[in-house]
Amino acid sequence: MATNGVVESKWCNWELGYGDAQKIDTDNIAVFPINPEKTYDDDYKGNEYMRIYPHSAYHYNSERYSNGSVIKEGFYVCTDTENGRTISPIEKWLQK
Repeated sequence: MATNGVVESKWCNWELGYGDAQKIDTDNIAVFPINPEKTYDDDYKGNEYMRIYPHSAYHYNSERYSNGSVIKEGFYVCTDTENGRTISPIEKWLQK
């Protein structure tokens, strides 16, 4: 879990770097940003970590999948790839 204050800490960067060096399977870890309601990924000071690691996000029925269907309101785990962003309902991601 990370707040804007945490990601400004030099220790956050060090801890993430340590995890990377241990070759932890990044499919099984995610950054859980804690930010004010109705804010988005780009509003979060640690958004550079969310481009590297899977992260949680809340969707408000205002966004759409690439096929045009509305994303159901709720929490998702998002992963940025070269081909765009994939999302998975958090319940499904936790079952891994």
